Amino acid sequence: MFNDYHGIITVDELCEMLRIGKHSAYTLLAFGQIKAFRRNRVWISRIIL
Repeated sequence: MFNDYHGIITVDELCEMLRIGKHSAYTLLAFGQIKAFRRNRVWISRIIL
């Protein structure tokens, strides 16, 4: 399932992986439940398999 994603993912890919909406994804990111960083206006998370 997660093998289709390589290293760094975007919010859209995170939503697809977890089958959640963007609002839920941004909430998880804002509260630090998912480790990520922002580059300009884009949240980016690193996948570790």
